[in-house]
Amino acid sequence: MNTRQFLFAIATLVTLSASCMGPDTPSLQLDASSAEVGGDAGIDWPPAPDFAGIKTWLNSPPLSLAGLKGKIVVVDFWTYSCVNCIRTLPYLRTWHEAYSDLGLVIVGVHRPEFDFEKVESNVQEALAREGITWPIALDNESATWDAYHNRYWPRKFLIDHLGRIRRDVIGEGQYAETEAWIRELLTESGVDVSQIPLGPSAGPAPVRHRITRELYAGTRWALGNYIGNAPFSSATGFSEPDIYRDDEFYLHGDWRLTPESAIHARETSGFDDFFSLVYRAASVNVVVAPGRALPVTLLVTHADEPIPIALRGTDVVLDDSGQTVLIVDRPRMYSVIAAGNVHTGKLRVYAKSEGLTLHTFTFGR
Repeated sequence: MNTRQFLFAIATLVTLSASCMGPDTPSLQLDASSAEVGGDAGIDWPPAPDFAGIKTWLNSPPLSLAGLKGKIVVVDFWTYSCVNCIRTLPYLRTWHEAYSDLGLVIVGVHRPEFDFEKVESNVQEALAREGITWPIALDNESATWDAYHNRYWPRKFLIDHLGRIRRDVIGEGQYAETEAWIRELLTESGVDVSQIPLGPSAGPAPVRHRITRELYAGTRWALGNYIGNAPFSSATGFSEPDIYRDDEFYLHGDWRLTPESAIHARETSGFDDFFSLVYRAASVNVVVAPGRALPVTLLVTHADEPIPIALRGTDVVLDDSGQTVLIVDRPRMYSVIAAGNVHTGKLRVYAKSEGLTLHTFTFGR
């Protein structure tokens, strides 16, 4: 059975609604008939592909699945600016702390979505910021990603002590089930986990309001006032429209588009140029990079006013004049709106520094 064939046979838990999809990876059709914990007898579980093409390991010497045989391994595909990945980290941290001494090894396979995520120092800073201490493999060439025929962030493959894939979890959620599977696999390997208390689950499922989908900048995608997929490398003046459409954002002023970003194309004395959108969500995050200047200050408004404290994201601060601003000092995801409920709002982010680079907006309930 080859690698592609065995992935068709895995009993899989699929939670696609809370994941990011890689745009350039061939589609993978999976058998989504998830077997119950303890109901796996007689299934011919496939061997897991080894880590491939990894030139840099963080928090660990180089690892191989052959060297980890006898351990329970969670292979976690992630990237540090992905909001869906970030929201899974507290659960990974809990499992690492609870079970690593009993034979669980979490290996984060960091496959970048954007070029700045290929920079080792940026990943190291993210590990320190998020408190990640388990092994991280930098999969900058996508070799391990391709070996698993993956196309989602985050995605977790649970591998038993014999090196076989036993579970495949796509996206956020199913934390209690995943921990139960980890405990089951540890028990199968001869480890007593009865004295280890269960970690926190995600709690009751929230009411599912429709929220704005993830929005990307750049020529691979269409913006509200730009149709994607056209050569578009020179600086161009954009104008804000009178009417905003759902699930789109808009540029105003001078911007240059690359395949994966919109770059502010001039230095201005005031906050004349901006990107903006009408959103429906409880939280709004933006992935931006500072460009040449460090740090870069962005003015952010909600309904053309400073963001109210009840809506203010964790990265928004007040300047001396009482305006709400973001201080962008490295390429990463910044929290702009963090409310307790899904709501509709109009957000503008103003730039005056040339080179400020916008990659994506993400939204949460």
